[in-house]
Amino acid sequence: MKRSSLLGLVPLALYLGAFTLVPIVSTLVLSFHTPEGHWGLGAFRALATHYQFSEAVVNTLAITGLGLLIELSLGLAAAAALASRFRAQGLVHCHDETFC
Repeated sequence: MKRSSLLGLVPLALYLGAFTLVPIVSTLVLSFHTPEGHWGLGAFRALATHYQFSEAVVNTLAITGLGLLIELSLGLAAAAALASRFRAQGLVHCHDETFC
């Protein structure tokens, strides 16, 4: 690969570094740093022992599972409908045989 072609990736690398890596690293540093200036897992311990934490985990898993079930069901129904013969099939006809 030519060196000049790799220089074109510099803006992308700077963008990803500034808007992706910096916030992730900063969030990780802040999550292990206490307001008193110490490092530790106290914030995670307090979160895990909070009385609403288990209810929040169950609700999150339930909503995620329900959303996934709905998404997969609708996707499968749409795929089955498009795979069968129907009127106006020419409107959704695939012209590229590699993807059909």
